[in-house]
Amino acid sequence: LIKGPFSPDTLAFVVVDMQPLFYDPSSPWGRPGGLPASPMSGIWPRQLALARRVIECTGRGDAVVLTTFLVPPNSSSSSGIMRHFYGSTPGWPNERAATREGLVANGADVPYLLGVMPPLQPLLAEGARVAAKWTPGAFAEDSELPAVLAVRFREARGRTKTLVVAGVETDYCVLSTVLSAIDRYYRVVLVTDAVASSQPNSQQAQFDYTFRRFDHMIDFASSDELLGLLC
Repeated sequence: LIKGPFSPDTLAFVVVDMQPLFYDPSSPWGRPGGLPASPMSGIWPRQLALARRVIECTGRGDAVVLTTFLVPPNSSSSSGIMRHFYGSTPGWPNERAATREGLVANGADVPYLLGVMPPLQPLLAEGARVAAKWTPGAFAEDSELPAVLAVRFREARGRTKTLVVAGVETDYCVLSTVLSAIDRYYRVVLVTDAVASSQPNSQQAQFDYTFRRFDHMIDFASSDELLGLLC
């Protein structure tokens, strides 16, 4: 890591949107084959191992934060541009089927879809926090992540804090979260084999171009490399 080693008291691991909403067949954003057919199937074990190592190294469960993407009751109850996203503008392609109203109409188990995926839920019993959000990035004004991190880093004021980031999708919610974290002066370490996207070419473009433009602020490491560096 070219920006120096980790300090346990200024470290947090943010896992972005690992939810059944993005792989379960009952979701409009899912896969017909469910988790086994999703790129998420290959990354959650690495995330689990890293999360447990971070908890071990920091001595704090709240050093791990799992974000969850929430959806509005219907398109008209969302805010700003998200109203257009969920279909308040007639005649445009939209994601109305992903609102709570749309999910219920499709017979989906909404709490299950919006919750943390079952393989990562053991982390909650180990003290990991959940931070809900309503937009792609996890630092919007109505996201819970900033407040959760403020508690985590309460005793690290004036020091550079490090966010290790993993999750989905690399070219959407992860990208937006990483760029927003930089704007809040965080050092970011992106776990290259613990992120995934339903659009692999777009994901690769982020690594080849977008993220590389921020190489003064972002480090890149595999999960094995980080497991070897932590503690």
